[in-house]
Amino acid sequence: ARSHFEASYDVKKNARTLFHLGECLYQQGDREAAEECFERATQVDATLTDAFIMLGVVRKESGRPKEAIASFDRALKNDPKAMVARYQIAQVTFELGDMQRAAAQAHHVIAQAPQFAPAHLLMANITMKLGDYRQAAVAFCKVLDISGPDHALFLSLGRAFAHLQDLPQSLQAFEAAFQMDPTSELACSAVARLAERMGNLEKAGEYYRQLLSFEGSVGMATEALERLGLPTDVPPPPKGKKKAKGDPTAPKVTFNPPKMLDLAGLPNTTPSRTGRIIGVATPTAPLNSARANPGQANSAAPFVPGGGRSKPTTPLDQVLDQINKFIDKTPLKGTVDAHVVGDQATTIVKRLGGLIDKVRKERGGEPPGPAPSRPPRTAPVSPKGPSSPPRKEGR
Repeated sequence: ARSHFEASYDVKKNARTLFHLGECLYQQGDREAAEECFERATQVDATLTDAFIMLGVVRKESGRPKEAIASFDRALKNDPKAMVARYQIAQVTFELGDMQRAAAQAHHVIAQAPQFAPAHLLMANITMKLGDYRQAAVAFCKVLDISGPDHALFLSLGRAFAHLQDLPQSLQAFEAAFQMDPTSELACSAVARLAERMGNLEKAGEYYRQLLSFEGSVGMATEALERLGLPTDVPPPPKGKKKAKGDPTAPKVTFNPPKMLDLAGLPNTTPSRTGRIIGVATPTAPLNSARANPGQANSAAPFVPGGGRSKPTTPLDQVLDQINKFIDKTPLKGTVDAHVVGDQATTIVKRLGGLIDKVRKERGGEPPGPAPSRPPRTAPVSPKGPSSPPRKEGR
């Protein structure tokens, strides 16, 4: 194909031929030559949207995100319906930490291509980073419906449900992740700890014994089994191999995502500095819908063990802490936000200050003022590798 396009360009020099030649070079791994072709194509024909998109892709992969965004912006100027360019902008701005712009662009893509799973996954990762676990769980469930079972997706769902204190669904997600990949120490540990927290000692013992096969968890698993009075014999390694997405033997599980909130009655949030959103909305307010009644719920009721069960020996905060520590050992660790502690402390201080002001005004006979704005917490999950929605002919 490359040789034919080169011959064609010798006969008639036009932008479209340069673009196709650049695609061949890109597929062959010659990024530098491909970028030169795409750039020359845009100079010959400034309306060639596809050339601007591919120029942005090459620049993004070369570690020049700002130049990439400029190319994608030019593509959108030519064609506001170029969903590939919008999705690429959403990906790059997510990686740069500009959550506001990333969410806006991802929302546009979802509106135009509601069955495009990567856009839902990106929105889920954005909301996880913002600490909006309700919206993240909804988006992860949507990806599951579209794409089918996936090990990393089950891990993300388990984490989102755990933060919502929906322990039964969190347990189900981590268990499905372990079934898809029996070598996943993270999933095995999460199931064991959550089962113990819920009082299901049989399941907890089963998975703690599985952890004895992982060198890094032998001490922790042995201590847990001894604490629970369970045998510490090492079981045979789990049967089965790692299942790929679409594998017919993958676990068939369903989830009940949280209900979307109706926040139509309150004003929209106000954009603040890059990567932050402030306003009256609760941290679980969906980014792509109207605002909700703050009295409606921001929480699922915590699990209460049934009658006759002994008090859990592992507090829930320790369960979440251990899950997050294990997640930090996986490739997800690169997305941990170093400012999360400071953001949470700022939120607490603002809330306390607002409550003190409210009490003072009420004692002085003055009507209480509006509640202070609450910046969202952050808790990221990395998106998967670059993927693009199908583009229409000529775009």
